[in-house]
Amino acid sequence: MTASPGYLVFLIRMNEPHRVSQLQRLSAFGERKELDLLDLAEKSLTTIQDKYFRENGSTEGYRLRQAKSQGRTLFIQVNKGPHSVGGEAYETTTGTSVDVPTTTAMLNRMRGMLAIPKDSYYGLLFAERQGNRNLKEIIRGQALVPNAVFNNMTIHVDAFAESKDWQRLLKDQQALSLTEHLEIVDTTTDGSTARTPIKLVAEGPRVNSITNGVVGAITSRVQRRDALLDRMSAAADLEEKKVAHKSAFSVADQTELARQKKAIQDLRKSPELADEIRDQLRDAVPVHVDGSVHHKRFEVVTGQDRPERTFSVDRNSLPQFVYETSGVLSDAALFKTWVTHAEGILRARGVKIPADWAS
Repeated sequence: MTASPGYLVFLIRMNEPHRVSQLQRLSAFGERKELDLLDLAEKSLTTIQDKYFRENGSTEGYRLRQAKSQGRTLFIQVNKGPHSVGGEAYETTTGTSVDVPTTTAMLNRMRGMLAIPKDSYYGLLFAERQGNRNLKEIIRGQALVPNAVFNNMTIHVDAFAESKDWQRLLKDQQALSLTEHLEIVDTTTDGSTARTPIKLVAEGPRVNSITNGVVGAITSRVQRRDALLDRMSAAADLEEKKVAHKSAFSVADQTELARQKKAIQDLRKSPELADEIRDQLRDAVPVHVDGSVHHKRFEVVTGQDRPERTFSVDRNSLPQFVYETSGVLSDAALFKTWVTHAEGILRARGVKIPADWAS
């Protein structure tokens, strides 16, 4: 089945190494708060424009064709595709074709956008999806990570979707299959440890019956992530006040900062599966295992008539959410869609968005 046109969203945040809760404002970081990640990203991309690169660990190559700034956004076009495999270029309207030698890379247009408002702890990367391909790793590797590392910062570019979007997606879905990943641990004759992975897969009414428990666990996971982001920005505000206005930083402020940090620590711990959900999962995979077999994780596939999403239920993670579009949008329509979406996400995180921020 052909993947529908759509895009992915990634949340950007930055902190000093080993100080995860102390976020940096992306438009004013560094020792003197004079660095702007959006400006640095644009400069980095401009230096590589029209040059050809091989993508790390891939059989594909790419060329940056455009990095256009508009307000606090950077709209990016990269031509990307198979590196020197040979074949033909086929003109679909005339039926003519041209043979392509193995020295020619076949590149097609892909688009992305950075959105980083002034004074925000959070920014966004939008990446158009074509099949399983997108520009996230290219933009991250060329424009974001190098600038963070050079300035002794740690940057995070994490898959993101709003809670309401997950709730809308899962509302009409059910659990279709359940896989339990196990591991047999044996001691060999030479005293070393041998580990053998096993997968147990279940489908049918038993699995369908765990839908509510699984959806509840996933929804709770998204809500915990949102709460964590809110706590981190609240702690960052207090840390900033502590540095900039020492005399105004009160005992009450210190108490509140400690409370926020404790909440961050608690939220970062992977939540244990509720006993009820764990029992439901065990009942859906009714296979007895002995003491040499160790549970690794449960994976649940959800969907309506066909599999659509796979969730590792034990782990504090979510699959990438795909925002589908009505078709392949023009540059102007895609830019407008992304700007509107960015405003909704960032305002929900408490970011102040001026009316002209993207113009």
